[in-house]
Amino acid sequence: MVMRRLLFLHGTTARSGGLRVFASTRVPAPEPRRDSRGNSGGGGSSSSNAYRVSLDTVSTDTPHFTFYDKSVEAFASKASTPVTVKEAYEWKAEDVLKNAQWLQRELPIRMAKTVRNFQNLPYIVGENPHINKVYTTFLDALQSLGSFPPITTLEHEKRFTQLLRKHFEEAQSTIELLGWGIKEVRELPLSVGIDYEYLDSFINDFLAERLSRRILAEQHIALHEPRKHWNGIFHSKCKPHRIVKQTLEEARELCEEQYGLAPPYIIDGDTEVEFAYVPSHLQYILLELLKNSARATMDRHMGLKQTGASSTPESSKPKAEAAPAPRSSYQKPEKPGAVSAAGRKFQKPSTAAAASGEGSHRQRQANR
Repeated sequence: MVMRRLLFLHGTTARSGGLRVFASTRVPAPEPRRDSRGNSGGGGSSSSNAYRVSLDTVSTDTPHFTFYDKSVEAFASKASTPVTVKEAYEWKAEDVLKNAQWLQRELPIRMAKTVRNFQNLPYIVGENPHINKVYTTFLDALQSLGSFPPITTLEHEKRFTQLLRKHFEEAQSTIELLGWGIKEVRELPLSVGIDYEYLDSFINDFLAERLSRRILAEQHIALHEPRKHWNGIFHSKCKPHRIVKQTLEEARELCEEQYGLAPPYIIDGDTEVEFAYVPSHLQYILLELLKNSARATMDRHMGLKQTGASSTPESSKPKAEAAPAPRSSYQKPEKPGAVSAAGRKFQKPSTAAAASGEGSHRQRQANR
């Protein structure tokens, strides 16, 4: 018999020479090989409950996590440590070794909880190729972080930081992939019986967990690149007035691309206030709020213009005068020096897109 029985269950994967198969047969894993220092090598899984693919013609000794591997649950069952934004801001460059040691304990726990949530998805959802790709990305990251040797020196910290950087670069497309996957799942027939409330809860948890991990990891990485008025990813003199102005121009241009014009705006309040914050996060939040406001304004007034109705209540109209015409929001405003937003869509963001701001903000920062 060339191949043992295979049960195709999403996530229970092993890789061998590029072949992706799903094992249903439990095979005793070989004892791990150890080097002269007593460290285990790649000879097998360290878990007694590990599964590996056994074929008459193909086999693999590469350790891997599966649905039946208790390694994921061993991490996920631990409680994560809450960290406030203020506490993350107070991390210092001279404490990178201590921070790395804490992250080595904390990140696998947080990542394992995300992996477990993927494993708890309905079968037909988890089998979506886009969602399965995101799942595999986090599973691989959990394996690499969970197996990293103890950090005791600055050289260890440097290699750990490089691993973090590599993982978060590889995870840049996860939001886009998850968005495509959820879109395809929502197009499935109702007879499939997917619990969309549970799916929405999964997405919200995924985005919140992803954001918390990225703040912690990116803060640690950024501490290696000191800049004036910056402490990691936090700007100590963040000026919301400047960010609001930049974001308004971007929202206005997106509105003009969709409607051909955009409503005017007025900035009111203390324009000199400043505080410590992550500018890219504030910019993304403001952009979503302003896009929603501009769209709602345009939909209301464009609809009134097309129907010939007025936004003024009948009881408050002057008896001898006609209803007032729409205000200057119908006149295309000047936009000197506006930044091009070609290729971007002015539309209601999906839930899965709510955390996709990191990549766009990083690109904007690189262009400055």
